[in-house]
Amino acid sequence: MRASPAPLIAIVLLIGIVASSASFAVRGLSGEALVAGPVVWLQPAYPPEANESTSACGTVGEATINATTGLFLAHRSAIYYNDFSNDPFATDSLQAVTCQWTWNSSIGAVAIQANQTTYSLGGECVAVANVSIYNYTSTGHAVYLGYLVWRSPFAGGAVFGFFDTVYLNESINSYMYTAGLGFETLSGRIGDNVYETLFYYDDVNYWTLLNYTSIGTSNLTEYSYLSYVASKLDASARELEVYSHGYTTVTSIRGRYRFYPSLAGMGWYTNTTSVTGEVYYDNLVITVDHPVWFVNVTGLQPGWTVYLYNSTGGLVASATANSSGVAVLSVAPPLVDLYSSPGYRSGFIIVNATLTVKDEYNRTVISQGFPVVVGGDLYTLEAYSYTIFYVESNSTTSFTAKLSIQDYNCSDTYLRLYLVNTTGGQTNPIVIPVEGSPILESGSITMTPSANETAGEIRLMLVSKGYCYITVKLEYTFSSWRTTGWDTIRLAAGG
Repeated sequence: MRASPAPLIAIVLLIGIVASSASFAVRGLSGEALVAGPVVWLQPAYPPEANESTSACGTVGEATINATTGLFLAHRSAIYYNDFSNDPFATDSLQAVTCQWTWNSSIGAVAIQANQTTYSLGGECVAVANVSIYNYTSTGHAVYLGYLVWRSPFAGGAVFGFFDTVYLNESINSYMYTAGLGFETLSGRIGDNVYETLFYYDDVNYWTLLNYTSIGTSNLTEYSYLSYVASKLDASARELEVYSHGYTTVTSIRGRYRFYPSLAGMGWYTNTTSVTGEVYYDNLVITVDHPVWFVNVTGLQPGWTVYLYNSTGGLVASATANSSGVAVLSVAPPLVDLYSSPGYRSGFIIVNATLTVKDEYNRTVISQGFPVVVGGDLYTLEAYSYTIFYVESNSTTSFTAKLSIQDYNCSDTYLRLYLVNTTGGQTNPIVIPVEGSPILESGSITMTPSANETAGEIRLMLVSKGYCYITVKLEYTFSSWRTTGWDTIRLAAGG
């Protein structure tokens, strides 16, 4: 699946040798002699693009390239996502299995009164997404679930409560897994005693604690702190895992505790009905085989950085591409004090988001808006990146070469050109960025012609939603001959 494809890019390059005459002056020990020129020229490289054609006539080359470039949504692993900006119960997007759940229209979140409990499902209040996960759990896939959660101040004494993710299969004897944060409230706003917990439930054996981790006193569940709970049910490895703010607890699911859940959603459990207060849930996401807390961007150059911004321009996450060209953005939110940032909801679902890619020089490659970015998404940067011309010479003598921009007129285009010699050495690129200062010169590299006269290559990378017109000089020097010449490259790109 692709979102907002960029227009087709048309590129025309005109290359010619420019010198003061058709011959080059060479000064030797016995005086001055004339050598017929040119001694360096350019040969079309014929990149492996079905939509490209190149040709050459003498020392002049032309290339026409049509390429689709841009930043695209390659795969969405979410089978369900809802930011609860509309009533999910009215649209049957969310179903209350037990207890009375409501939608709070003023804050756009699902709410439950903290004193609610129930006789079915062991007292757990459960609301599930209206999507079946059975075809995934029964065939060995991993299902991930995450949501944002916070609570109001509680009154009525100390409370044991649980913010749970739930996986269940309703039958004669209902089966359920819960993975979440359990807590005991303490007096004041100093944090709660917090645990990560993993439980199994059925109507015959009731509750079985599978594993837990004590986090200690923490604000993860304290009132008016935006937190989150995420989990993974791996049907192949037979494991259940809870994840929150860097804490992870996992358990193997043994023997009689194994079943194939068909529904997944949110849970609330309390040990008392005397408490007053509310619990709020937002941005529920369910994914398959990809963690709900990550968004991946591929097709990058190692060292490039991706920035994810929300609708107000606030930075949600950033990540630098690894050696494989993949940047992994964490879209799980930080712990946020809602007294300071009452409207913060940037986690798992980012509405009207912007992804910006910057190169290793902090120049903007592309900035692309998306209606929504969801945890588990995979985006890819598609760039035109090929050798466009070979640098050739009939001399057996090495020479140095460099590229420099003479003039340019570009908009919404990222372009880089660089030289590569036959041993794989390369210059730093000249760069025309979407935003930021251009890099107008590549630096020098030594080129040695091979037996087939190839001395190196000119490589182009292009990401464009606009246009670009540039003139580039390829300058070369034979130091042993005291000879200098240059080629001129004129490039036009437009959408």
